[in-house]
Amino acid sequence: MKTTHFGKIAAPRLPESHNKQQRLPASPPHWRNPLSSWTMALTAMLLLFAVGARADGSYQFVSVDAPGSIFFTGILGINNHGDIVGVQDGADGHAHGFARINNQYSLIDAPGATDTNALNITDNGDITGTFFDPAGFQHGYLLHAGQFSTIDVPGAAQINDADFEFGPGLGTAVFRMNNRGVLVGEYADPLGFSHGFASVKGYFTTLDVPGASLFPGGGSECIAINDANVIAGVYYLDTSPPGHGFIHIHGQFLTIDYPGAGGTSGTQCNGINNLGVVVGPYSDANDNIHGFIWNNGTFTPIDYPDAPDSESDGINDHGVIIGQYTDVFGITHGYIAYPK
Repeated sequence: MKTTHFGKIAAPRLPESHNKQQRLPASPPHWRNPLSSWTMALTAMLLLFAVGARADGSYQFVSVDAPGSIFFTGILGINNHGDIVGVQDGADGHAHGFARINNQYSLIDAPGATDTNALNITDNGDITGTFFDPAGFQHGYLLHAGQFSTIDVPGAAQINDADFEFGPGLGTAVFRMNNRGVLVGEYADPLGFSHGFASVKGYFTTLDVPGASLFPGGGSECIAINDANVIAGVYYLDTSPPGHGFIHIHGQFLTIDYPGAGGTSGTQCNGINNLGVVVGPYSDANDNIHGFIWNNGTFTPIDYPDAPDSESDGINDHGVIIGQYTDVFGITHGYIAYPK
């Protein structure tokens, strides 16, 4: 089963879940991107941030398990109406997207897919995500008014021997779409390097963080976007930890690293709302995963209470945060955190 999580969390029966930490970075030659007409060749900037008090006590946490899930439920997207989407396992051993709209659940399976992830829902109900075809390669999709449209970056290579965000088999992965119809995601080049992209009306723009290390499965990923087209994501360096969060704003890439992040993951920015508040996961020195909120230069840690691993994956304009956590039995559940 190929399922989705933006950190280390994985249920014990999901051996193919993402674990970028296991990769051994190399330094292959730089590949010239065929979509580089818009590529931003900008200088990455490292910001100095402060850490505030824990936010756990300021939120009411609600655990969520999708109907029919066995070991895994992950909530990966939320809109301003409180509708959610995500991914769950099933008795068939495959990943299935799900949506909860007006408190009604429905499964989301792309036609012909073996595994489907639902990653984002806009305020008008459009759903985006990624699916695996029978050959094991990833494709993005848009679900609009009940109709699926496949999204592939022109020239994207289909690579099955490198571990990407959703596991091996990357061609094109679509993460999120804002309310203006701009999509973000990642795609693979012929050498197996990952490149972030933004797309509107079928036109694709490559967005790579300057200086990101290029190695099979590594590079840059554009994960979230708000309605001001501010993009959040992660890039990888030959450092410890390798993962570094970023936002792309006003034509510049700004690095966002949780102070003291360590282990084999680092920091990743998974969600951004229209107020510019960012959420995501980071790993500590013991390789445990935690969630964080970043607001105007200040980090606030946030974890599902008493969970061994917990990550934040999205936030809407009301400050409601969604994510997932693993319990003491190794079962992964989704959560919604409501501001008190």
